[in-house]
Amino acid sequence: MSRLTFRYGFSSNTISDLTLTRRQPIQGVSTYLTIEIPNQDDISQAQQIELIDLYGNILVKKHIQLNNNESNLLYSTIEKFLPPAHNFFFYIRLSGIDRNGHVFQLSSSTALTSFILLKPVVSLDSNQLQIQSNVLSKLQCHVQSQLPYHVQWSRDEQILSTSDYP
Repeated sequence: MSRLTFRYGFSSNTISDLTLTRRQPIQGVSTYLTIEIPNQDDISQAQQIELIDLYGNILVKKHIQLNNNESNLLYSTIEKFLPPAHNFFFYIRLSGIDRNGHVFQLSSSTALTSFILLKPVVSLDSNQLQIQSNVLSKLQCHVQSQLPYHVQWSRDEQILSTSDYP
């Protein structure tokens, strides 16, 4: 039997590709945890994940389900959860049944902590902003954000346009 290993990632949506995840959860943001098991021949069933602190105490415990992925076993938590606060370091522990029917537990090799999200930065070049009444004008804003965001333009409380940036 080869050595059991896994990779992981955090995301705001369920995913089918681990490259679409983050290596750390974002503090205060509900997340899914996705586990990828490279050698599916060694695993009969992965059942749950636990986030455990440096002393072995369970901080989060969630059941996982198999996602569709042809090359590797990809499991995700069934529901979103809030990750531990930023000042808590934790390991990911994966539990399940191996191909021989034995219970296994694997832990991540390094401790993690939640990522503190920076506030979005919105800029509008107001130095060049000159609008005359009854004249068509173009306004532009620039947004820098670590999360998906929504832009909405309105005038006199009437929505003119909306855009989502995933």
